[in-house]
Amino acid sequence: MAKGKFSTKSEMFEETIRAMFDTSKMTIYQLQKKTGVAVQYLEKVLTGTVPPDYKRMRDIWVALGGTEESLKEYCEKDAACLFTYWDVLRPKMPSTQHFGITLKNLAAERGLERRDLVLGLDTSSSYISLVESCKVVCSWQMLQRYAELLGMTEFELIEEFEKDADKIKAIDDFRNFIHLSRAETGYSVREASKACKMLENTYIQIENGNFLLTPSYILRLARGLTISAEEIYDKAKKADLLRAGTDFDPSAPLDTSKRMAGERSVRSFLSLLTSYNYISEGKKKAETHTVATLVYLALLNANGNEFRGETLFYLENMYKEGDLSREILNDHSTDAMSAGEIFEEYIQRYNYSYRQVEKLSGCPMSTIYGIVKKNKFNSVKTVSTIFPIMNLPASVGIEEVIRHKDRDDEKRDTIDLESVVTTAELAFVFNFEQTNIAPSTVSSIFTILFSNKSAADKYLALRGLPYERALD
Repeated sequence: MAKGKFSTKSEMFEETIRAMFDTSKMTIYQLQKKTGVAVQYLEKVLTGTVPPDYKRMRDIWVALGGTEESLKEYCEKDAACLFTYWDVLRPKMPSTQHFGITLKNLAAERGLERRDLVLGLDTSSSYISLVESCKVVCSWQMLQRYAELLGMTEFELIEEFEKDADKIKAIDDFRNFIHLSRAETGYSVREASKACKMLENTYIQIENGNFLLTPSYILRLARGLTISAEEIYDKAKKADLLRAGTDFDPSAPLDTSKRMAGERSVRSFLSLLTSYNYISEGKKKAETHTVATLVYLALLNANGNEFRGETLFYLENMYKEGDLSREILNDHSTDAMSAGEIFEEYIQRYNYSYRQVEKLSGCPMSTIYGIVKKNKFNSVKTVSTIFPIMNLPASVGIEEVIRHKDRDDEKRDTIDLESVVTTAELAFVFNFEQTNIAPSTVSSIFTILFSNKSAADKYLALRGLPYERALD
């Protein structure tokens, strides 16, 4: 698109105002005296070089024999004038500074990406960002370029802007709410982003109304800025700033802080996660039962390295599908067996009696019998105590504990890592086998698991976490 193709003025208006001036038989000096507008400026107006502000335009129009009503009627028929004097002609509507919201939506509806806009509008990406975030007013010349690129007339663009009025007001209300909430805390943008546990650029986009929120982000904003999650959610919903297509029920996290306040068991938390098939972080996606097993192994390794081998194997293969514990076991004769059947098989291989297993493990006979006869797994701690006696990977039993809590018919597809971390941090304290664990430790486990570290570095990082917390 060649520069200079589009005009900053209205040719229709130029012809009209010139005709009015010629009909009046006034000299430009007489017009200057009547309006108080400088001669040099009047010359630019009459030649269409610059559009005057509304007050000067009204004074010139009236001086040339028109009325303010006739000026407004004329502007309604001329897209350039309607756009230029929008704030006067539509005082109850959003200002033209918000036009970028409509332009952004229309471009998105047509599948136009940023590079398409840069080339099609013959402008910079930074200028487009400023327009879309309402930091600058879109010029008339740029509006013409948008109209051609979108296959619309300027009037059609303005009509779309009018249709968006309620949504634009809602976005403005959301932005003001977040901005004023931050101002009340005294935080700078950087401090607010840290308090809300998100990237600074992400926080800026949220405060500018340019970011679609997930429940995770709503909760982070609520906690970081000490405001109501329900109010954030309501305002974001009205402004259409909630991310679509997520399986995470947006109403559920708003009650999460109440539901999870106080002590929460690690098992109940992991059961919540395994109601999903996957946990995702960007393009990375791991099955929830694999991640849950790794969390249990990390907690079991807190005071030693007893399960280091299988933990490292899980870390190396975290993004693989299937039950990794069976790969560690590497005994194809047991492929079709349940964990309880495998346990019984290995008791027989070692020629142990149930009574010997009871003595070696310290587990009551009822527990051993429940595993062997009923495939009943209730405790990760029991599994970690009893399976190693048979040289069985603890993960074989842990996977069975997790499966016992699964409801496959109610599973949802994917939960994102940020939602997991945020939900974990809402608890006051976690409990695992009579040990109190800080929420920050639990959330750190997930962050480490999905990091880009090697399996060995992840293992060492997990071992370095503080796993005990005294109750206040």
